[in-house]
Amino acid sequence: MIKCIKIVLFAALFSALLTCDLFEPEQKSGAIAINFDSQQQLAKGTQSEDTLATVQCVFSKGGTTIQDQSYRKSSSPLKIEFKSLEPAKDYAILLYGKNSENEMTERSYKSDIQVIAGQVTFIDMSWDDFRTTLQTPANGATITSFPIAFSWTSVASVQTYELRASINSNFSSTVLSQQITDSTSLSVSQTWEDGAYYWQVRCQDNKNNWGAWSSIFSFTVNTQGPEAPTLISPADNAVLTSNTPDFDWSDVSGAAAYELVVDNDNSFTSAEISQTDLTASNYTAVTQIADGTYYWRVRARRQSRQLGRLVEYF
Repeated sequence: MIKCIKIVLFAALFSALLTCDLFEPEQKSGAIAINFDSQQQLAKGTQSEDTLATVQCVFSKGGTTIQDQSYRKSSSPLKIEFKSLEPAKDYAILLYGKNSENEMTERSYKSDIQVIAGQVTFIDMSWDDFRTTLQTPANGATITSFPIAFSWTSVASVQTYELRASINSNFSSTVLSQQITDSTSLSVSQTWEDGAYYWQVRCQDNKNNWGAWSSIFSFTVNTQGPEAPTLISPADNAVLTSNTPDFDWSDVSGAAAYELVVDNDNSFTSAEISQTDLTASNYTAVTQIADGTYYWRVRARRQSRQLGRLVEYF
């Protein structure tokens, strides 16, 4: 009985081996191709494709990387192919376009790619710009009060941004370097010294890859207010024959309004004329003032209601 059992088990095992190795047909493979010089060409993004020096391709299946390779651009068309692939629907291709400094400027991603046995799957992809556009403070803006509100445009597949600001355009001396997650803005309440500043932002994708820095914007912090205007008329020590005099002064760059004060005492404690929201750089008195000696002065005001320096009175 024991010998008989052994023979039966061996025979069953041998039969199973024959069935597995000899009678199950081989599964055919498929392929994926990205042809950069055909209808499946990788289209240019907002950054010129001519600026790309290399294209890094990360090919994966089910979240597992199969191949990670960089291709250097040349005069001949760039072709990327993946052969002998198991038929499935969970392949993905991630492309990074990099400049000559190896900084990522563009990105392209395609997931849920299906491979069919005996066929080549051609993939149509397009670049997404991986550099944000700065918004505020606008380039050349003047900041007169705090906080400073920084903002920029969102970029697809980005979770983290990094903002840096400096007193020089090469960022050798930064006054701010901060990473911002899930937001495209930053409010800085700390006060900065008056002067010129430069700022830019870069992006990090969900694979922890940093992109190239954005363009550079500059702004000026000026907490001193507008410059004092120059008084034009009435001139100092002028003698007027009208009791509704005309006042005129120079325009001030960046001024939203002017404040005019006329008093018979140079301490300006009891004004005969007081106008605080004049939008023009001149004013004619609408009520008569009595004969006598008067003093007048003007200062400018920004849109933020920041008052400027007072001019010496006449």
